[in-house]
Amino acid sequence: MDFDDGIDFCSGRDISIDQVDSSDNAGDGIDIDGSDNTFTFVKADRNGGLGIDNDSSGDLFSNVEASKNKDSGIIVDDENGFTKVTASHNGDNGLDLTGTDNIITYTTANDNGEDGMFFDDFDNRVANSVANDNKTDGIDMPFGGDNEVIKSTTNHNGTDGVFIKCTGIGGTSNVVRLSAHGNGTNLSETGTCTNLLNNAP
Repeated sequence: MDFDDGIDFCSGRDISIDQVDSSDNAGDGIDIDGSDNTFTFVKADRNGGLGIDNDSSGDLFSNVEASKNKDSGIIVDDENGFTKVTASHNGDNGLDLTGTDNIITYTTANDNGEDGMFFDDFDNRVANSVANDNKTDGIDMPFGGDNEVIKSTTNHNGTDGVFIKCTGIGGTSNVVRLSAHGNGTNLSETGTCTNLLNNAP
């Protein structure tokens, strides 16, 4: 703690970060370049920049907390997996995913300054997750296509519970068994989606 960046690696090697607390730094909590890294039982809270800045692909996040950071909680690129992650009370997005093939399960992104979860491409999945009380959207999927939100909850967000583009490069998007209440719009889509199933009004 109290460093510029708490942990800063610029390496092509696989890196494992396990049982580490990188909080209260002036810059980012963790900043890593490279692919196929693992983060397990990690905290990156209350940093002056990002919680975790991971300019890489193919990483796994399990039991990770990135909350109360001045910027976003976690930023990643392609083919990452998240389970039991908390990214709440951040100044920008909770999760900021800039690539394709990301899978998010059992993850919480509440009360962030922008979106709970923002996806900048196609072919991403969110399941069994929660994104409540964010300033703009709970889950924001405005680009591409072939994105899915399944068995998730998005309540009391400032703009949309879920915003999703129905079709695009990757194909058709799906929203199944969404519980969304008290949002500006509970479920908003670009285009006409035909596979929005069993969702709360």
